[in-house]
Amino acid sequence: MKYLLFCLLSIVIFSLHAAAQTMQPRTRLYSLLPYDIQVTDKATTVISFPFTVLNADCGSENLRAEKVPEKVNVIKLKAAVPLTDTTSLHVFTGDGSIYAFKVSWRPTLSTLTYDLREAALQTGTFAGNLEVAPLNERELKTGLEKIRTGRKFLHASNRKFKLKLSLQGIYAHNNTLFLKFRVVNRSRLSYQAGWASLYIQDIKVARRSSVQQIPIQPVYLDALPTLEGKSSQKWIVAIAKATIPDKKKLTLELQEQNGGRHVTLTIRNKDLFKARSL
Repeated sequence: MKYLLFCLLSIVIFSLHAAAQTMQPRTRLYSLLPYDIQVTDKATTVISFPFTVLNADCGSENLRAEKVPEKVNVIKLKAAVPLTDTTSLHVFTGDGSIYAFKVSWRPTLSTLTYDLREAALQTGTFAGNLEVAPLNERELKTGLEKIRTGRKFLHASNRKFKLKLSLQGIYAHNNTLFLKFRVVNRSRLSYQAGWASLYIQDIKVARRSSVQQIPIQPVYLDALPTLEGKSSQKWIVAIAKATIPDKKKLTLELQEQNGGRHVTLTIRNKDLFKARSL
């Protein structure tokens, strides 16, 4: 009888041990499929990323990678000498991603510019350090959709050149503010924004004094508005959470590409304080 109980107990212990081993989490390693890219020693190859470039590692000392100070999400590549073998390039970006490249040398290149920004969301561009916006891509996509479909609750607006730029809402998530705008083209001429600028400046400027503008770097930016005649478009910009200093204002400026139509909009602290949770 004791022998039978001992056998049953041994079977139970063995089964529990096997089950525990089965339930142990296993680490999976995922390999990155590299992008094929060509470089030469006679011209510069430029790569644009959807996030801030933190660092780049070249597999050969004869491959040079350089960040562009004015564009935090862009690097320049060039071979110091003709490369006899294929080498590697790894680029580390502000969202925690790693971009792998298989680099080969060619005497001449048919493509000198590569744009990888569409690989992130296809809806916009990350132009800053995303450490202030700890959202993964799925959460960000869901949040942006919620903002786009939400009802407006702010009403600041400005009109110029038959363009209307209005602020429809501000949403807060951790250390990030998402600003939702609507651009309306009331003319029959199409409108393509060439660039957008956010800056803080004095509300009133004394005579003969210079205007000091402090630029604000967005951490997320929708693709610049493109409007046909008599149409409108929603447009979202995200900035690091902040308040506006006393006697100053936050200004958004849209400038037409290859044209003179531009429109500005002032955002005040009272608007920021009305931000809703995302």
